[in-house]
Amino acid sequence: MDQATRAHQGRSFNVVAAEYERGRPGWPTTMVDRLATVLDLPASATVLDLGAGTGKLTRVLVGRFARVVAVEPLPAMRSQLVAQVPQAEVYEGSAERIPLPDGSVDAVFVADAFHWFDWPAALAEIARVTGPAGRLVLLWHGADGPWEPALPEAVRERIRHAAAQYPPGGVVVEGGEWRQAFTGSAFGPLVEESVPYEFVTDREGVIANLLSLSTVARLPEAEREALQAELATLPETTYRRKLPIRLYWTRKRGVPTQPGHRPDEPASPQWCDRCGGGLAEADHTACQAARAWEPPRFCPYCRRRMKVQVLPAGWRASCVAHGETRAG
Repeated sequence: MDQATRAHQGRSFNVVAAEYERGRPGWPTTMVDRLATVLDLPASATVLDLGAGTGKLTRVLVGRFARVVAVEPLPAMRSQLVAQVPQAEVYEGSAERIPLPDGSVDAVFVADAFHWFDWPAALAEIARVTGPAGRLVLLWHGADGPWEPALPEAVRERIRHAAAQYPPGGVVVEGGEWRQAFTGSAFGPLVEESVPYEFVTDREGVIANLLSLSTVARLPEAEREALQAELATLPETTYRRKLPIRLYWTRKRGVPTQPGHRPDEPASPQWCDRCGGGLAEADHTACQAARAWEPPRFCPYCRRRMKVQVLPAGWRASCVAHGETRAG
């Protein structure tokens, strides 16, 4: 899906703003609390929810940070946002043109929206509005299995038909092309994590959720009405679906965090990534030879233990402060 198509499909939410507010899942406060700790974001921080929609994440951020700014381009979504989260400062704007001064926020959060952006332009704007220790967090709800209880086959067929005409945003996320925009950007490597999450809702919530899908929103009105008629047959019960959260975060390159904290990315490695010893303190030739056959154990910039995952071909190692290294 090219950028023009993504942008057009992203604008389709304006006709389903009420359904989006009623039917879309929220975000756990514990996840935001942990991000604040990992990224050294104090309660006094100013944060931006970019592409905020109806404020699903904004309402969590206002409970954690002193000043929360929300930017949303679509008027119907923005009206819902203002009504649901009056504590936030809400502005009309886009990821490619953020209506904020240079260096005015400490961190930018993007929830279920980055795949609709013009990625290079958005990253340049995010870098502009964040301070010298700027942080960026990207969040998506994934999907792990169907609704329980299962939806009728007629409903599932209509959803498949809509997705065949207008590929859903999840296809763009899974495709991974958006990652390429970080190469050469102001931001360092992405740290990736998965957070378990189960969405629990009622019959009306499921109906609103399905009607709020971008693939459905783009359908002709007659087809949307036919789907709505099929959904009217759903039984009254509790519905569940596993939606694991895909979480990514990064910082600006080569800049310090708050005074007295470690540098975000030193100019060169300081520690052996196999034994953790100082590179200037000993000869690590043997470690380098061993590393030809195994993944790193320590971050060479901060000496933290790396989180290592061995893959069918190669490996992936992550540091919470300095991002991800891959091989294979």
